[in-house]
Amino acid sequence: MDIKNTFKVAQEIAALSTKYENEDIGNNEQAEIQNKKFIDDLDMLHSKLLQLSMYATDKLLNQTAVNTNAYEQLSSYSNLSVYYIYENEGLALVEDTGMGLHLVPLDILRFEE
Repeated sequence: MDIKNTFKVAQEIAALSTKYENEDIGNNEQAEIQNKKFIDDLDMLHSKLLQLSMYATDKLLNQTAVNTNAYEQLSSYSNLSVYYIYENEGLALVEDTGMGLHLVPLDILRFEE
């Protein structure tokens, strides 16, 4: 599995879900119901791709760590929940305290005991 590409696609799905969630559809109840179903379907696909929520596997870690260096949108020493480690790619799927998901290099993580 190419986790970088999988993560990129999952983030695109999440962005699309947010776009539809923020879309103003007026007072059209039928469109609102259809929009909500579409958002739920997109969120389900996102969770399936990243194996989160009800699609989590037995490999889900849910450990606490901090990143020792700033990385992309994460400032250094952010508190993180580590969900998966991809040893072969040297990456980890983490969530910050704002519930944002990130794919970060393993070598910048310091696990808390």
